[in-house]
Amino acid sequence: MAEATGLAVVLTALPLEHRAVRALLTERSLRTHPSGTVFEQGTLPGTPWQVAVACIDAGNLGSAVIAERARAWLRPEALFFVGVAGGLKDDIRLGDVVVATRVYHLHGGKETSAGHRLRPVPGAVSHRLGQAAYAALVDDRWRLRIPPALRTSLAPEVHHKPVAAGEVVLNSRTTPLYTQIIAEHYEDAAAVEMESAGIAKAAGLTDGLHILTVRGISDHADGAKAAADATGSQPRAAAHAAAALAEILAVLVPTARPSDPAAYPPPAADAAPPAGAAAPREAAAAPRIPAPAPRVDGSAPRVGGPAPRVDGPASRVDVSAPRVDGPALRDAAPAPRVHAPAPRRAAPAPHPAAAGPPAVSGAPSAAAQAPFAAAVPAAEPAAVPPPPPPVVRVPQAGPADGTAGELATTLGAFPDMASLEFRQGILADMGEILGLGRPFLAAERAVAHDHQREIARRVRAYRDPDAALQALYAALADARPDDAALDRLRRLLG
Repeated sequence: MAEATGLAVVLTALPLEHRAVRALLTERSLRTHPSGTVFEQGTLPGTPWQVAVACIDAGNLGSAVIAERARAWLRPEALFFVGVAGGLKDDIRLGDVVVATRVYHLHGGKETSAGHRLRPVPGAVSHRLGQAAYAALVDDRWRLRIPPALRTSLAPEVHHKPVAAGEVVLNSRTTPLYTQIIAEHYEDAAAVEMESAGIAKAAGLTDGLHILTVRGISDHADGAKAAADATGSQPRAAAHAAAALAEILAVLVPTARPSDPAAYPPPAADAAPPAGAAAPREAAAAPRIPAPAPRVDGSAPRVGGPAPRVDGPASRVDVSAPRVDGPALRDAAPAPRVHAPAPRRAAPAPHPAAAGPPAVSGAPSAAAQAPFAAAVPAAEPAAVPPPPPPVVRVPQAGPADGTAGELATTLGAFPDMASLEFRQGILADMGEILGLGRPFLAAERAVAHDHQREIARRVRAYRDPDAALQALYAALADARPDDAALDRLRRLLG
């Protein structure tokens, strides 16, 4: 799996659109803007991207405001609006995907005694993102990212066309909005929706904000919207748009790297979950790590200084924080005692969060080249495994590469580490020893050596690295004792 080196923001306007994008992500965590907008950030498997998704109110005004907030706070490299829309062309079927080539703002104009004088406000989308969409969606591979439960025998198509964005829901082809404005002045528009003009305006006022709209067609804006919705067209169209987004990000290469501190500085603060939200299982034991305050001159906060002080309890530390140069962060409190683990049990199946969409690298698979219905196994279950509970991200320094690398090398000395089942069992036992109630978080890698490095990195980035290291030692000692390898690991305990 590619390491996530870029950040993309995705905005949606309906809960079902938000769920479709959220289902693509693993290792999710909540990030709350100081004004209250909640983003859920996670890794998009098989791509080099982290994705932060938010659900906002419908309308161009709200989308413009939230787009600007996301740009200033999260500093994303790309911003997408993903969801459903009404189709304006009879040859575009329900479930097809429209990728915007430009955005028309419908309601600009002037009312005079002679009637309505239209003042078109075209909005440009990013050339870079538009080209990535052409390259990613030129063949049928993107369809394999559609959840099996929402696939049909009729394969969705992709259309690169303009979209029109207004302030009202259009559900008729006989109203003045359609006959006098859209049909007469925006005849090439293929879809109509309510948010893309807002993000186009935000991009037009900002240097370097790349935007793109990806919409699944859920109705034909012709008076039959309720009938189309009753067939499940909205969830299906939202899933198709989300699948197209995932394929675009699989092709798009980030230009920033974590080694550049100014590329993606952490936000000023990460707030607690919304009122009434369930607290994470291990929140009581987690230390509080203050977020770095932004500098007055607007530049990114420094990440190379000494580790922040720990003062009192707070929310759970997200162990997926990126690596930075410098020593591993250690808590002021001593590590908890590690009790003898329960008898060794069979290794569980991978946690649902470690799973992702099917890998789609290289040439299209045989299933992708065959008719779409053939790509859907008859016995595939319709249910999608529930995601793990979200956690609250707190900015945290990561381990030094050398320290994590030494631990990864030591893990490689255990012969059984070559087995994925063995590694999964060790992670499960570590979770029990640390009282997490689920396997210790360390996403799988395709190569055993890479997975060992991931385990080592997560151990060093855990909120109490000493406790995680002791739990790792106890799990290995209980599972398959190897005196020489255990001696090497014991030396790392200090």
